[in-house]
This record gives sequence, C-alpha cells and structure tokens, in this order.
Amino acid sequence: MLTSVSELYLSNNNLGDQIPDLTRMNLLTFVDLSNNSFDRSGVPPWFKTLPNLTTLRMENTALEGPLPPELFNLPRIQTVVLRSNRLNGTVNMGTSFSSDLRLIDLQNNSIDEFNSGRYMYKVLLDDNPYCRKPQAGRICKTETPFSPNFTQEYCAPLSCFSELAGDDCSR
Repeated sequence: MLTSVSELYLSNNNLGDQIPDLTRMNLLTFVDLSNNSFDRSGVPPWFKTLPNLTTLRMENTALEGPLPPELFNLPRIQTVVLRSNRLNGTVNMGTSFSSDLRLIDLQNNSIDEFNSGRYMYKVLLDDNPYCRKPQAGRICKTETPFSPNFTQEYCAPLSCFSELAGDDCSR
C-alpha cells in the first residue's frame, strides 16, 4: 500500500524473515535494505518491476546465488551495492547495461568470474575468488578501482575528511 514512496531507507533495523516484496512500488528511486537479518535468498525478483530505481543497496542481507544480468540494465540504475553477501558465479556485463550505471560494488562475495564487456566505470570486487586470478588486475584493489575516467586532480586531500583537520580544505 506504499505505492507513492520514492526512497526507502530500512538499513540497520535488525529486520528478519524474508526480504520485503517491493513489487508495485513503481516510484522507488532509492532502496537501502543493508545490514538486516533477512533469511537467505536469491536477489529478489521485484527489482525488475522498479523502472525508476537509481540506487540499490543490499549490503550484508544474506543474498546468495548468481546475479541476474537484468539488474544492471534497469533504465535508470546508477549504483548497485551488494557487498558482504553470498553471491556467486559469473557476472557478465556484456553490452546490455544501463548507460547511467557508474558503480557496482560486489566486495566480499563468492564471485568466480567477471566479464566487463564494454562497461568502463567503477567496479569493486575485493574479497571474491575472482580476485585470486591474474586477470583480475585493478578491479580487485579498492585503492585503485577500475575507472579509466578517474583523475586525482579533482580529489580533496585525505586530511580534509578528518574531524581533526583544522586546515581550510576548499580549493
């Protein structure tokens, strides 16, 4: 009955049992169900029914099994964060992904293979079996994520993010 909701923040609430069914919540743009105690399950099929979804965050939610390729070709999807689950198998980006997709974070899962296809933005795969392979390269090192368009000249120094920094960090 919550069909008018556009953003759903339910992270860190110790929710249990099954992952909520968000079917018919067509206006959702942002979903965060991270760090709850859901029963083990595959990636929920309701994501395919959310045409406006830009961000899906489900860290540490007991997801398991393979990732459905449709997850990456939702029309407006920009960010997919599914770290610290039990996802496995092959992630195949191919040529069928949203042109808005800029971040895929699958750290700390059981991903065996990753085929980037034409996808050229940020992918984080640290702590997956795939990262033990020589071809894994840069996408398995958080400090240098796979992002050919990334340049450090626009980054603020790390000291600007410290609560102790007394310097003026504006540029």
